Amino acid sequence: MNPSNELIIFFQELIPFENTQLAFEIIKYAFLTFVGILMGFVASRIVMIKLEQHSLNKFARKMESLLNTDCNGLIKKCASLGHIIDEHTNRNRNSQKVSNLVYMISRNLNLDDTQCLFNTCAAMIYDVGFLDIDSALFHSDILSSEEKQSFPLHVSEWSLEMEIPEETKSIFENAIKYHHENEDGTGYPNKFFADEIPLIAKIIHLAESYVSLTSKRNWHKALSPKRAIDTLNKRKSIYSEEVFESLKKILCKQ
Repeated sequence: MNPSNELIIFFQELIPFENTQLAFEIIKYAFLTFVGILMGFVASRIVMIKLEQHSLNKFARKMESLLNTDCNGLIKKCASLGHIIDEHTNRNRNSQKVSNLVYMISRNLNLDDTQCLFNTCAAMIYDVGFLDIDSALFHSDILSSEEKQSFPLHVSEWSLEMEIPEETKSIFENAIKYHHENEDGTGYPNKFFADEIPLIAKIIHLAESYVSLTSKRNWHKALSPKRAIDTLNKRKSIYSEEVFESLKKILCKQ
């Protein structure tokens, strides 16, 4: 007997439909639709992983070429400290992902090679202030109001025990202090508006937000790039329009 006919006989006994053939076709269609959606989801996740790996590999090659310059020591120190910050804050490769994106945005904004390099290094350690906050708080799903209030302090109470070239100190300081300032003046610590916010802080602010949305965190699942951009669009008044457009161009190219 044909397997389809066997299934129809089975459904005749199982389902009180007068038209069992129609019921079978409906269930078959629903099943195939589910399988199609599932396969589409799996395929999209594979593409996302491939894109991220490709992007990180390009970044790694660029950094490798820069390691042969006089900035060798600075890059190594920042990468090492960035790894320490990631472990302390329970965020896997956050420093690498954010600095990678900051580099690409800096390039897209036509900044010179030196500026791109130092922006990238600053983006590796922008959250150094978190090292003064108990690491256990970053591994907890439930925090008291007092514990939550300690997090904003990371932009104002921090120390950097690392030698940085004098001519680039302002880039690092601006990255650490002001990456939570919003274009509309609602950020912290100084409630700066648009032009008052240094460019490096604007770039890190958006890059960090995007990386956070597309990464798994204790409080949310990872979003797809499209859903992340849609989410950022809903609160785009807090981000630099120029930097936001740059990010979207980069994602379109990928």
